Amino acid sequence: MKVIMSRKGQIGKLIAIVPIMFLIFIIMGIFVVLSGTFSLTNSGEEDSSNFASEVLSPDDLMFRNLNLDGKTMNVIDAISMYLPKKLDESQGRGRDEFVKFKKSLQSSLESFVEDNRCLFLVQGKKENPSNGATTGEFYIHKKNGEFLFTSAGGLGGGVNKYQDLGLIKGISFFVIDSEGVGANVYVDYYYGRCIE
Repeated sequence: MKVIMSRKGQIGKLIAIVPIMFLIFIIMGIFVVLSGTFSLTNSGEEDSSNFASEVLSPDDLMFRNLNLDGKTMNVIDAISMYLPKKLDESQGRGRDEFVKFKKSLQSSLESFVEDNRCLFLVQGKKENPSNGATTGEFYIHKKNGEFLFTSAGGLGGGVNKYQDLGLIKGISFFVIDSEGVGANVYVDYYYGRCIE
Protein backbone atom coordinates (compact mmCIF):
# COMPACT_ATOMS: atom_id res chain seq x y z
CA MET A 1 0.00 0.00 0.00
CA LYS A 2 2.92 2.28 0.54
CA VAL A 3 3.83 1.95 -3.13
CA ILE A 4 0.38 3.13 -4.25
CA MET A 5 0.42 6.17 -1.95
CA SER A 6 3.86 7.09 -3.19
CA ARG A 7 2.58 7.01 -6.74
CA LYS A 8 -0.42 9.10 -5.81
CA GLY A 9 1.90 11.64 -4.18
CA GLN A 10 4.09 11.76 -7.25
CA ILE A 11 1.08 12.20 -9.53
CA GLY A 12 -0.19 14.98 -7.27
CA LYS A 13 3.17 16.77 -7.46
CA LEU A 14 3.22 16.39 -11.23
CA ILE A 15 -0.31 17.78 -11.51
CA ALA A 16 0.71 20.80 -9.37
CA ILE A 17 4.01 21.41 -11.26
CA VAL A 18 2.50 21.45 -14.78
CA PRO A 19 0.39 24.64 -14.27
CA ILE A 20 3.27 26.36 -12.45
CA MET A 21 5.68 25.55 -15.31
CA PHE A 22 3.06 26.74 -17.82
CA LEU A 23 2.75 30.03 -15.89
CA ILE A 24 6.56 30.44 -15.80
CA PHE A 25 6.79 29.93 -19.60
CA ILE A 26 4.06 32.54 -20.17
CA ILE A 27 5.90 35.08 -17.99
CA MET A 28 9.19 34.37 -19.81
CA GLY A 29 7.43 34.80 -23.17
CA ILE A 30 6.02 38.17 -22.10
CA PHE A 31 9.50 39.25 -20.94
CA VAL A 32 11.09 38.27 -24.28
CA VAL A 33 8.39 40.11 -26.28
CA LEU A 34 8.70 43.27 -24.16
CA SER A 35 12.52 43.21 -24.31
CA GLY A 36 12.43 42.90 -28.08
CA THR A 37 9.92 45.74 -28.37
CA PHE A 38 11.97 48.08 -26.20
CA SER A 39 15.22 47.28 -28.00
CA LEU A 40 13.57 48.14 -31.35
CA THR A 41 12.18 51.45 -30.10
CA ASN A 42 15.52 52.50 -28.56
CA SER A 43 17.70 51.48 -31.52
CA GLY A 44 17.46 54.98 -33.08
CA GLU A 45 18.92 56.67 -30.00
CA GLU A 46 22.63 57.18 -29.45
CA ASP A 47 24.24 54.70 -27.13
CA SER A 48 26.99 55.50 -24.70
CA SER A 49 29.73 54.34 -27.11
CA ASN A 50 28.63 56.96 -29.68
CA PHE A 51 28.54 59.62 -27.00
CA ALA A 52 32.04 58.74 -25.80
CA SER A 53 33.43 59.31 -29.28
CA GLU A 54 32.16 62.91 -29.21
CA VAL A 55 34.07 63.88 -26.08
CA LEU A 56 37.02 66.15 -26.83
CA SER A 57 40.32 64.34 -26.53
CA PRO A 58 43.64 66.01 -25.64
CA ASP A 59 44.90 65.62 -29.23
CA ASP A 60 41.77 67.29 -30.62
CA LEU A 61 42.13 70.42 -32.78
CA MET A 62 40.58 72.57 -30.06
CA PHE A 63 43.45 71.78 -27.65
CA ARG A 64 46.31 72.50 -30.04
CA ASN A 65 48.44 75.45 -29.04
CA LEU A 66 48.91 78.47 -31.26
CA ASN A 67 50.58 81.83 -30.91
CA LEU A 68 48.06 84.65 -31.25
CA ASP A 69 49.37 88.21 -31.04
CA GLY A 70 52.33 87.10 -28.91
CA LYS A 71 50.22 84.99 -26.52
CA THR A 72 50.27 81.20 -26.45
CA MET A 73 46.80 79.69 -26.13
CA ASN A 74 44.87 76.74 -27.41
CA VAL A 75 42.43 76.95 -30.31
CA ILE A 76 39.34 76.76 -28.10
CA ASP A 77 40.49 79.86 -26.18
CA ALA A 78 41.21 81.73 -29.41
CA ILE A 79 37.77 80.82 -30.77
CA SER A 80 36.14 81.95 -27.53
CA MET A 81 37.87 85.33 -28.00
CA TYR A 82 36.93 85.47 -31.68
CA LEU A 83 33.20 84.75 -31.40
CA PRO A 84 32.22 87.85 -29.34
CA LYS A 85 34.11 90.02 -31.84
CA LYS A 86 32.22 88.27 -34.65
CA LEU A 87 28.92 88.91 -32.86
CA ASP A 88 29.79 92.60 -32.45
CA GLU A 89 30.85 92.88 -36.10
CA SER A 90 27.59 91.29 -37.30
CA GLN A 91 25.74 94.06 -35.44
CA GLY A 92 27.88 96.81 -36.96
CA ARG A 93 30.28 97.37 -34.06
CA GLY A 94 34.06 96.95 -33.93
CA ARG A 95 34.59 96.03 -37.59
CA ASP A 96 38.27 97.07 -37.72
CA GLU A 97 39.13 95.21 -34.52
CA PHE A 98 37.32 92.12 -35.78
CA VAL A 99 39.09 92.10 -39.18
CA LYS A 100 42.50 92.50 -37.52
CA PHE A 101 41.80 89.69 -35.04
CA LYS A 102 40.46 87.41 -37.78
CA LYS A 103 43.61 87.85 -39.90
CA SER A 104 45.80 87.19 -36.89
CA LEU A 105 43.84 84.05 -36.01
CA GLN A 106 44.00 82.86 -39.64
CA SER A 107 47.80 83.13 -39.74
CA SER A 108 48.08 81.45 -36.33
CA LEU A 109 45.97 78.53 -37.53
CA GLU A 110 48.09 78.26 -40.68
CA SER A 111 51.25 78.02 -38.57
CA PHE A 112 50.46 74.56 -37.18
CA VAL A 113 48.68 72.97 -40.15
CA GLU A 114 50.85 70.05 -41.22
CA ASP A 115 51.55 69.02 -44.79
CA ASN A 116 48.71 67.29 -46.69
CA ARG A 117 46.17 68.38 -44.09
CA CYS A 118 43.02 70.47 -44.15
CA LEU A 119 41.44 72.56 -41.42
CA PHE A 120 38.11 74.31 -41.39
CA LEU A 121 35.91 76.04 -38.85
CA VAL A 122 32.30 76.96 -39.55
CA GLN A 123 30.20 78.89 -37.06
CA GLY A 124 26.50 79.67 -36.89
CA LYS A 125 23.59 80.31 -34.56
CA LYS A 126 21.99 76.92 -35.27
CA GLU A 127 23.29 73.43 -34.52
CA ASN A 128 25.38 71.79 -37.25
CA PRO A 129 26.30 75.04 -39.02
CA SER A 130 28.39 73.13 -41.58
CA ASN A 131 25.32 71.27 -42.82
CA GLY A 132 25.25 72.28 -46.50
CA ALA A 133 27.67 75.18 -45.93
CA THR A 134 29.87 76.46 -48.72
CA THR A 135 31.30 79.31 -46.70
CA GLY A 136 32.93 79.21 -43.34
CA GLU A 137 35.06 81.15 -40.98
CA PHE A 138 38.36 79.51 -41.84
CA TYR A 139 39.50 77.00 -44.44
CA ILE A 140 43.14 75.96 -44.83
CA HIS A 141 44.43 73.34 -47.29
CA LYS A 142 48.15 72.57 -47.26
CA LYS A 143 49.68 70.17 -49.78
CA ASN A 144 53.35 69.40 -50.50
CA GLY A 145 54.49 72.23 -48.24
CA GLU A 146 52.36 74.88 -49.93
CA PHE A 147 48.99 76.35 -49.07
CA LEU A 148 46.73 75.45 -51.97
CA PHE A 149 43.83 77.26 -50.48
CA THR A 150 43.71 79.45 -47.44
CA SER A 151 40.87 81.77 -46.74
CA ALA A 152 38.61 83.19 -44.17
CA GLY A 153 35.60 82.55 -46.34
CA GLY A 154 35.03 79.85 -48.96
CA LEU A 155 35.19 76.17 -48.21
CA GLY A 156 36.09 75.21 -51.76
CA GLY A 157 33.03 73.15 -52.65
CA GLY A 158 31.56 72.63 -49.23
CA VAL A 159 32.05 70.13 -46.49
CA ASN A 160 29.60 67.46 -47.64
CA LYS A 161 32.35 64.91 -48.27
CA TYR A 162 33.55 65.31 -44.67
CA GLN A 163 30.00 65.09 -43.34
CA ASP A 164 29.29 61.93 -45.33
CA LEU A 165 32.24 60.26 -43.62
CA GLY A 166 31.23 61.55 -40.18
CA LEU A 167 34.49 63.45 -39.67
CA ILE A 168 33.08 66.79 -38.53
CA LYS A 169 33.07 67.57 -34.83
CA GLY A 170 31.07 70.27 -33.15
CA ILE A 171 31.18 72.40 -30.06
CA SER A 172 28.94 75.18 -28.78
CA PHE A 173 29.61 78.41 -26.91
CA PHE A 174 27.45 80.88 -25.08
CA VAL A 175 28.83 84.21 -26.27
CA ILE A 176 28.25 87.66 -24.77
CA ASP A 177 28.94 90.65 -27.00
CA SER A 178 30.29 94.06 -25.91
CA GLU A 179 26.79 95.27 -24.99
CA GLY A 180 26.06 92.28 -22.76
CA VAL A 181 23.75 90.47 -25.19
CA GLY A 182 24.25 86.71 -25.16
CA ALA A 183 23.72 84.11 -27.86
CA ASN A 184 24.44 80.43 -28.43
CA VAL A 185 27.01 79.93 -31.17
CA TYR A 186 27.80 76.55 -32.68
CA VAL A 187 31.15 75.71 -34.27
CA ASP A 188 31.76 72.73 -36.55
CA TYR A 189 35.38 71.90 -37.28
CA TYR A 190 37.71 69.42 -38.89
CA TYR A 191 41.45 68.98 -38.93
CA GLY A 192 43.03 66.04 -40.69
CA ARG A 193 43.75 64.48 -44.05
CA CYS A 194 42.29 66.42 -46.97
CA ILE A 195 39.61 64.60 -48.89
CA GLU A 196 39.95 65.26 -52.60
